[in-house]
Amino acid sequence: MYKLIILTLSLLALPTYGNNLMGCDGCSQSIMTEKVKSRANFLPPGVHTINVIDTQNANFEQFKVTVYSNSGSKTPGRQPRIDIKAVKSPLERQIENSLMESKRSINDLKNHLSNRIVLNQNSPYATSAEALNAGSSFSNFIDDYVNNQQSPMLSTIKELRAAFDQMAADLNVRFSAIISVSTSLKTTATTTVVFSDGSSIEVNTSFRNHLSEGVEVEVKTTERAKTSDGKLIPTDKYQARNFNTQQNNVAALIEWFNRLGIETHDGGGSCESTDFKCDSKSCVVVYRCN
Repeated sequence: MYKLIILTLSLLALPTYGNNLMGCDGCSQSIMTEKVKSRANFLPPGVHTINVIDTQNANFEQFKVTVYSNSGSKTPGRQPRIDIKAVKSPLERQIENSLMESKRSINDLKNHLSNRIVLNQNSPYATSAEALNAGSSFSNFIDDYVNNQQSPMLSTIKELRAAFDQMAADLNVRFSAIISVSTSLKTTATTTVVFSDGSSIEVNTSFRNHLSEGVEVEVKTTERAKTSDGKLIPTDKYQARNFNTQQNNVAALIEWFNRLGIETHDGGGSCESTDFKCDSKSCVVVYRCN
């Protein structure tokens, strides 16, 4: 009886802590339990609540974790005893509804981003070579275009923000905590931006947390660009060997090759360009004048 009383008092003396949040996308119950146990090894003695969200399967699990004190142990450095128990949260259904909404929104965004981003003639950039010359300025433009000007994608982003906002409120954590543990948002993809003349440039897309706006699509440009007739635009003098294109709009191409240190002979004036030929040292623009 004496030992039982002492054990009961020691349990009552354990402090109770707030929520810990973990992400475990695509995890089974057993894998979740193992991950919770790994987290528990770093927790102080006491009773803890660990919430686990699986955005991939729209699943939510809550665990009660009791970490016992090792103060009375005769073996210094010994791992404390840890009890882990899955419990039913009264907010489980509500949180899983938010997870289902976020899963649908994430999949919709990925579908949007897997398609080409087509810029119309109102875009300040008329051809891929202009985007290459602009560098980070074009990257800023296309990032803003995806997040604030593409109406189908914009509405999906707003729906994802609303689902994450609701989850954060239900779990009593910050919005950023939801994003940081959602591994579904850590994937990157590559898509193509197409200009009004038919030329294109590849961009890399991922997700980020904006402190004031919430979750956004992050778009970063690459230098993998093609002309309107599908020719890969060189990024050094070696790639320029035997490069040729029938693209009409060559002004930005000339500027790009000048940046590469390749001399471009351009004497066409207002005539229409019909060919653009290069070697590793120079390029020649061929014109047709009516």
